[in-house]
This record gives sequence, structure tokens and C-alpha cells, in this order.
Amino acid sequence: MIGSRYGYHWGADRVVPWSILQTMPDGYVCSVWHTPPPLLTPDNIVYSEFSASYPHLTHVETFCVVRDPWVRMISEFTWQLENRDWLRRFEGQHRQKSCVGVRMPLLCNRDDFKESLRAPRYSCDCHLLPQWAFVEDGGVTFCKHVLPIENLSASFNDLMESLGEIARLPPGNWWKYNRGKACASLLKFLPTDELYNETAQQAMREHFALDFLHLGDSSRSSVKAQAMPA
Repeated sequence: MIGSRYGYHWGADRVVPWSILQTMPDGYVCSVWHTPPPLLTPDNIVYSEFSASYPHLTHVETFCVVRDPWVRMISEFTWQLENRDWLRRFEGQHRQKSCVGVRMPLLCNRDDFKESLRAPRYSCDCHLLPQWAFVEDGGVTFCKHVLPIENLSASFNDLMESLGEIARLPPGNWWKYNRGKACASLLKFLPTDELYNETAQQAMREHFALDFLHLGDSSRSSVKAQAMPA
């Protein structure tokens, strides 16, 4: 939206067919825009563009938006609830049953939320990959400027100003536009230790270890998860 307003071709404004998929190392398939850069293969529609720019990434200004991992999983759970029909079509077409929202009839409660954490790494159209998989890998940085969604307007505008670009985001709580509405009642169980039991917390910290390492762990700081709604 902001990119197209200022004439930039970012994200969704890039023309990539929805039908283009990438096979992951474990056999699951993911949409091209959900595929971590190191896993792109020559038969992928964006491979040639990325491989051409790969040696020059240090000279290209790239940015991405990240969010608190604990809250991200709540958002993913509500997204699966709201998009169950789409998930069934996607996974049925590719003979997969990876999303918990497809494997079982999810309800809006803590038990089903914890069940949603049990999914293979590359399943569910790569929705469950660590965010850091798209930021850096093997010493190569794909995303130079990491912008927290909780402070998106200020950090984005500072970046654009530093680069001499005119694009600006108006003040606002942008996480509201990336939050599911199907299960908002789960938010009442935050902070983290009231929503994730000990087993679930351990699973989260193992699966998203890179995110917690680089983005921080709000459950272990004075910044509680309530300040970062899904």
C-alpha cells in the first residue's frame, strides 16, 4: 500500500503468480514469497533475480518487519481459524495436511492453541518458520534494516529519511492491521506464562531459537506481551 502510493514495487506489489511454489527440504511446498532466500532453486520464478543480486546484497538497502514471536503465534492461530477453507484447498491440492487448522477442528481455547504449535518446520505454507530465516543465513544478510512492528511508523520513517526517500508511514498501531479477529479472547491470557505452559514455552524457544536470540524474549524482560498484541 505505502510502496505503491510512492511508486515503489515492494512486497505484494511485485507480480508473482500465486501458483508458483517451492519444494522444501522435507518435501512440503511453500509459496514463493514465503521461501527463505537460500532455499530458492533455479526453477523458481524469482531465482534469477535473487541470484543476480545475491553477490551485491551489501550494496542494496533492504528492510523487513518483525514481531514478537510469542504474539506472532497467537496471530498465526487466529489466521488459521479465519482461513480454514483456504488452507484446506491449498493443502488438498498438494496432498498435505500440515496446518493444525486442517488436521483438526480448532476451537478458540488455550488447549487447541497449544496443539497448533505441533507442526513440522516447513509446514503450513512456511508460516511457522523463524523470522530470522529471512533476515540472515550463513553470514549473508538478506535484510539489512529490521523494523519492529510495534514501532513501525517511527523506524520506517527514520530509515526512509536516512536514505533520502520520500515514502512515509502515518502514525499508528500497525499491528492492528495484522491481527486476527477470530480468537481475540486469547489475549486475555497474556502475559506469556498464562497462555503457554512450560512444555509449550520450551517448544517455542527451541523452534524459534534464532528469533529469540536476535529479537529478544519479551517473556523474560520487563516488556510484557500485552504491549504487543497479535
